[in-house]
Amino acid sequence: MRNICVATEAAGGNKYSIVKIHGYLLTIDDFSRFNDVYRTHFELGQYPAHTCVAVQQLPSEAKIEVEAVAIRDEYI
Repeated sequence: MRNICVATEAAGGNKYSIVKIHGYLLTIDDFSRFNDVYRTHFELGQYPAHTCVAVQQLPSEAKIEVEAVAIRDEYI
């Protein structure tokens, strides 16, 4: 989540520009941990929408992959 926020800032936005988070987990057992980390990076009432699914494999050795959709102010 920290990397997503940093990347969003580098593109001219901020964490409030993030409108959707997609989480891909190797095991759905990690869902509550994913949610805990998600909640630490966004404030209550400012959570972007998010989905989280279990997948059979990821393109790397990682146990989780996260992608985000953000909107820059000039497009709102």
